[in-house]
Amino acid sequence: MTYSENTVESNQVSQYSGRALTDLTVEHGLYALIALAAAIMRFAELDNIPLAPQEAREALDAWNLWQQGGIAQLSGSPFYHATTAFISQVAGFNDTAMRIIPALFGWVIVLLPWYLRHRLGRLGALIVSLLFAVSPMFALSSRTAGGQSVAIFAGVLFFIAWLRYQESSENRWLYSLAISLPIGLLADPIYYSLLFALAIGWLGQIFIGPALFLDDQGKRKSIVFPNRREAFNSILLAIAIFIIVGTALFFSPAGIGAGASLAVQWLGQFWSKLDSFTVVQPFAAIFRFEVALIFLGLPAIIWAARKERPFPLFLVYWTVAALLLVLLQREAISNIMVVAVPGYFLIGRFINDIVSQNSRWYYLYFAALVIVAGAIILVNLGRFSRLGTPQGADFAAYFGLLIIVSLVTLFLVVTIIWSWDQKLVPAGLALGILSLILIYSWGNAWWLSHNAANDTREQIINIGTDDDLPRVVSILSELSWVITNSANEIEITSTLDNPSLRWYLRDFDATYTGKSLSRDTNSQVIITDADSNPNLTSGYLGTDFAYLRFGSNGRFNDIYQTVRWWLFHENSIPIEQERAILWLRSDLAGLEGS
Repeated sequence: MTYSENTVESNQVSQYSGRALTDLTVEHGLYALIALAAAIMRFAELDNIPLAPQEAREALDAWNLWQQGGIAQLSGSPFYHATTAFISQVAGFNDTAMRIIPALFGWVIVLLPWYLRHRLGRLGALIVSLLFAVSPMFALSSRTAGGQSVAIFAGVLFFIAWLRYQESSENRWLYSLAISLPIGLLADPIYYSLLFALAIGWLGQIFIGPALFLDDQGKRKSIVFPNRREAFNSILLAIAIFIIVGTALFFSPAGIGAGASLAVQWLGQFWSKLDSFTVVQPFAAIFRFEVALIFLGLPAIIWAARKERPFPLFLVYWTVAALLLVLLQREAISNIMVVAVPGYFLIGRFINDIVSQNSRWYYLYFAALVIVAGAIILVNLGRFSRLGTPQGADFAAYFGLLIIVSLVTLFLVVTIIWSWDQKLVPAGLALGILSLILIYSWGNAWWLSHNAANDTREQIINIGTDDDLPRVVSILSELSWVITNSANEIEITSTLDNPSLRWYLRDFDATYTGKSLSRDTNSQVIITDADSNPNLTSGYLGTDFAYLRFGSNGRFNDIYQTVRWWLFHENSIPIEQERAILWLRSDLAGLEGS
């Protein structure tokens, strides 16, 4: 269904709104299942991975608000700071509590496509929700302390509210716009990326594409603006939210300045270094984590260009604008999600339209065949990568041959079915490929967000916190009980000033951080970098541990290593670590085992 029939779709909007809470259908049940799957992905084991340095900075800001003296300057997201600071008074200060807000907003994003069912179709909206739920990048963002997932939520809400207000002129959508603006502006620089790409896409629709909105005479409809009273109320609402949230209920006025600095950070991302790796890296990450954009997004773009339907074409312009932004802000890997938002909407509409053209269910059998063929190809691709060494070259060739045979067989089947029913082939292919992508993306998302968020070999982060650090803090707590009969009163002197260290040592009251050690330092525990051997009056016994992980300069040398890492998370490139030494005063060493 195209959106040239504006009146019909407006009537559908009203029908959906009126029936949303009265009639429970299979559609509602499917959304509930998707919401449950998304909640498991986002809320399970939130403390499984230690907070990265940037996450630790954000968490420390929330923690410092309740310490003596408060906080004079914010280093991150004012919205995250305000909401997490107050949630922590109920949930406490721990890694799980610091990630509740991102997980909550990342979960709500999954439900927002419901409000675009009139544009995407019922099946299309469900598919978009599924893609949001299993996306590796969206899952990772939802489990990362900070305001990124909040900003993405605000950007998607802005788009939906703007679209629905232009269609209906209802005040609830105007006020939704007013709410989304301050939330996004106080959340993360990626909000500016979403609005930038959306604005460029909208300009493309105005000057190139067919009209997205039509009046009663079938002519291009003018943009709807609120009257003076509505505009005043919405602006007042936006300003009130900006001030109240930005200042954390006036407990932290520094949030206003931090909100303004997000725009400066976004502008600074345009000055990325230019080399072959930074240009290729974001697109390699799309192929690695957002495969739906490759295998379904590209066909959807071609389909939209051929059909010349207003809404799909608008999504194409938006997607192309987002890709342009990825090129301009090459080091901002998170901009992949800016591409994925319109890309997912386009994929949902694409599959909805080609499936709805089939009055018979035969395409489901073909979709099952595509799933089987895809599984055979994927399994043999894994075997091919496992045996892709000089010792296993013959076996690798065999499995490579199986891949080729499977592709040729699938091509022949497609050709035969095409001659019988041309509408069946695209529907079956799309649903089969979508099913494979959903299964692959779920596993990929779980791996990335639950196990590898601090693995620099994934090329998503440049610096992460090593798993050793929380274990060392646990050891320090046990030592404190033995030495001081308290969990946090052991004396600690550290020459390392790192956000991760400060976060995990926050509960130890007798902690001093300095750049150097005096000869008469007599702390019960000392933490130094791995190259230090302090010459102190008191004797100390030391053991080293890793506390940071850095991006490796190593690259996958061949296709075998690349595929093995993508499929099995195995390669020969080590993680580069920053190590430190934990020194225990020698006269206390005998107490450790008591």
